[in-house]
Amino acid sequence: VGLACVFVCLSLLDRKKLALAEECRAMGLQVIATEALGRDELASGRYTAANPTGGEISVPRFTLSQLMPLRPLHEALATVAQRARQRCEKQIETTTVALQWVCSKGANPLCDVSTEVNAKALVACKDWTLTP
Repeated sequence: VGLACVFVCLSLLDRKKLALAEECRAMGLQVIATEALGRDELASGRYTAANPTGGEISVPRFTLSQLMPLRPLHEALATVAQRARQRCEKQIETTTVALQWVCSKGANPLCDVSTEVNAKALVACKDWTLTP
């Protein structure tokens, strides 16, 4: 039995292995992206400088000093999600956009679905794709 798939750490926050993922796809291997939403889901757009609790009633998981450098990414995710909602006439969240970015690179996202938000984001990926 030959090698059929590889696991690669790939997300909007960790693109260092993008070339490796592309090379593996070219060799016919299925690429599975681990940490597809980034470490601690920071690439999901769920936790932002404007919403450090991720919508939960709790103590913020991240400080502003951790979230502020990610603000341009989170704003871009929100813009793409808003445009995709208009185009598809479906409820598309920033988490779904982040997962679709991984899919657009030819990888299958592997993420924790212990939350309803992540489960819905994964299901929402099947109905649309990112376009250039």
